[in-house]
Amino acid sequence: KLDDLKVDKWVDNAPQDLAKYALDKPWLRADVWIGDAKRPRSLFIGRKSDEDSEKHYAMNSLDKPVFLVNKSILDELRKEAKDLRDKKVFDFEKDKVEKLSVTRKQGELLCRRTARGDEEQWQMVKPQEVQADKKEIDNILWDLSGLNANEFVDAPRPDSAYGLDKPPFTVKVWVEGDRKERTLLVGTKAGTGDNVYVKIEGEKTVYEVGKSIQENLEKIDTKKLRDRTVLKFKQDALSKLELKSGKTHVVLERSGTDWKMTKPKQMDAEGSAVSSLLWKFEDFHADEYVGPAPKDAKRYGFDKPQAEVTFQVRGKRPQTVLLGKTEAGKLYIMLKGGDSVFRHGESLLDDVRKDEQDFRKLPASA
Repeated sequence: KLDDLKVDKWVDNAPQDLAKYALDKPWLRADVWIGDAKRPRSLFIGRKSDEDSEKHYAMNSLDKPVFLVNKSILDELRKEAKDLRDKKVFDFEKDKVEKLSVTRKQGELLCRRTARGDEEQWQMVKPQEVQADKKEIDNILWDLSGLNANEFVDAPRPDSAYGLDKPPFTVKVWVEGDRKERTLLVGTKAGTGDNVYVKIEGEKTVYEVGKSIQENLEKIDTKKLRDRTVLKFKQDALSKLELKSGKTHVVLERSGTDWKMTKPKQMDAEGSAVSSLLWKFEDFHADEYVGPAPKDAKRYGFDKPQAEVTFQVRGKRPQTVLLGKTEAGKLYIMLKGGDSVFRHGESLLDDVRKDEQDFRKLPASA
């Protein structure tokens, strides 16, 4: 703000009485040292203008004229020490985290990264060993790495005064290159506002942060944290697509860069219609993990699925997604032969209930 401060109006080129503008004892003084200068350049701001209450009298240490500046500069410069402190509490690079642990009354949640790059993967180690959902882990790490202090307690009382001796939540992150994990202790509600007390283990300062950190840690759902990937493939590698729903059976096969229908009729297919459907399944994450595949297929309607979609990738075995029964606006789905059942929005059923007319190639425009 200072390096771009504009003079609104020149008032007095040779002031005789600085008290007239409250510049003998200015309301605010800002000193700036530039380069290796031994003396600062100073800005002095006095009282409000008689003509415009939105402006203040001011002068600097280089020139003597008095001028007017917008009062917004006062708001920018009136800072307490806490306003200028680094407010980041739990500082780490999210992409370098190797392990994450959250301990709460439900027990410990422990996840570790197993792969990086485009094929980044996370594994849940506790409370059970299953593949974890990368997006959900990312959301937790974003919340933690973006944690900012609202208040600082630099001379704290014993940890018990803040609920930090037996914290409801303990978060640990293991960061690549670090010798030791970093630990965040989340204590009880602060006395003022909607804050809670936190501190970094081994450090003295106690911070007050927004209570949302406690709420977000409390609502971590291990079911939701499980990997909900139903199917994964690259469109360019797909050679065949098969749709079954009721008495309708459509088969589409790739021919170079084009698609052709081979069932129920032989005809050219509209590539955009095929691509539109494939986009919904290319990296398909269900809304919710339900549980392991049941012994009785009738339980979720997989004995007589409402629809089946089969994807054939060149050089690999075909994979079939079964769309079972619908309950409360959600559709039970699973990969045929898979070990997990998921739920997803029932609109997916409308997306796959297609017949030959939906894929018929459109006539070229004149």
